[in-house]
Amino acid sequence: MSRDFTLPKTLDGIWELVQRYDGFIIDLFGVLYDGHSLFSGVQTALDTLHQANKKLVLLSNTPHAATFTKSQIESWGINPALFDGVVTSGELAFQAMHNPQDDAHKALGVRYFAIGQPWSDLFEERLSAKTRVQSVEDADFVLLSNPEERHHDHHIVEDELARMAQRNLPMICACPDLIVAIGHDLKMTGGTIARRYEEKFGGKVLYHGKPHRSAYQECEAILDMENRGRIVCIGDALRTDVAGGAMAGFDTVFNLPGIHWQDIVAEKGRDEICKTSLSALIENAEYKPTYLLNGFKL
Repeated sequence: MSRDFTLPKTLDGIWELVQRYDGFIIDLFGVLYDGHSLFSGVQTALDTLHQANKKLVLLSNTPHAATFTKSQIESWGINPALFDGVVTSGELAFQAMHNPQDDAHKALGVRYFAIGQPWSDLFEERLSAKTRVQSVEDADFVLLSNPEERHHDHHIVEDELARMAQRNLPMICACPDLIVAIGHDLKMTGGTIARRYEEKFGGKVLYHGKPHRSAYQECEAILDMENRGRIVCIGDALRTDVAGGAMAGFDTVFNLPGIHWQDIVAEKGRDEICKTSLSALIENAEYKPTYLLNGFKL
């Protein structure tokens, strides 16, 4: 760690952000929800932002549709009406397939092989112009969400990816995260398989969601604010949330209790942060956050 490196300011709540910003792009997993329940203080913080007439967009790398995600957060106790809009990587992927705007998506073809958990939000019904097939050999392209249990078997993944690469199939990645925190555990997500397809097999992957620019353009259109300097992005992943927000030209807030938590605590199972570990993590990141946040709360 460089002696000259200085950590960004750590906020012990969002009140300073309430005074500084008017538009908020907020991550779901690792900021509002830990995979089992809402983080402490989340509901009060969201209510405060709403009462202060702030504009809020939920931006999540979940492979589900925006409508399904609204229902999901409502079942967790969050009123979807608090948000001016919900943007998900799954919805962005669907829209790109349903109404393609570029040559790569226009050339996908009709038949797709799905990798990942069955989508419970009727994506297959909405993708009526496409046909799901059961084998790689019958497919024109691959649609990747989050891994099924069988994809935790390295040999199964390698075999499927090799067969896809042999046929030069493009892959749509509807969940570009590498991992997600479920409580204290880290689970592999779709982005890990997509990266493997690119790096080992030379496969072509079309990503949707953070950190890619189109996700932030969608959020910005919903916020509809003249002063972009009054928009801030809050998330728990340096690779997606912080990098994506920074590349889009926004200030960013790195929420500490998320996927990097076990990398920065002094001792596993305790909540005391090791400043040396935190400094090393931030210094080594390509994009540095504007602020650090010790939990999305007041």
